[in-house]
Amino acid sequence: MADAKFVERAYDLFSGTVYRVCMMYLKNPADAEDAVADIFLKLLSHPKAFNGDDHLKAWLIVAAKNRCKNVLANWWSKTRVEFDSIPEPAAPAEDLTVLAVEELPEKYREALYLYYYEGYTGAEASKMLAITESAFWSRVKRGRELLHMEMEEECDEGKRVQSGI
Repeated sequence: MADAKFVERAYDLFSGTVYRVCMMYLKNPADAEDAVADIFLKLLSHPKAFNGDDHLKAWLIVAAKNRCKNVLANWWSKTRVEFDSIPEPAAPAEDLTVLAVEELPEKYREALYLYYYEGYTGAEASKMLAITESAFWSRVKRGRELLHMEMEEECDEGKRVQSGI
């Protein structure tokens, strides 16, 4: 069982990563914050020791992924209606790639996130996703292709708007 100081240190180091993983799945800040709290509470009662910070980070990412999938499977998340009618502000230019990645299908989004945003190797990420390494690289390749097509479409639409077509 982990002590409070260990969990506090883990929170300081990895809460941002866990929050981003939760936002990637849940797309709602309040739900993501709840999931982060649940994950660190789960860490508090985790019986086994970790083999360093990399092992802890990997465990937290997998726990976040599983928690978010449980939240999304819950009937409440499927039937509730958001009352926020205020549109989100336009994202700055540097966030357009992140927004495009968030629109990808889950299996490609996961692979790209773990490889490019978290810096895991193909072997590490494939273990976290419980797939073969070749399947992981196929997902990364296909995700990049989809992302490229999406970015080209948005670029073409922008050109059409500017030219008045």
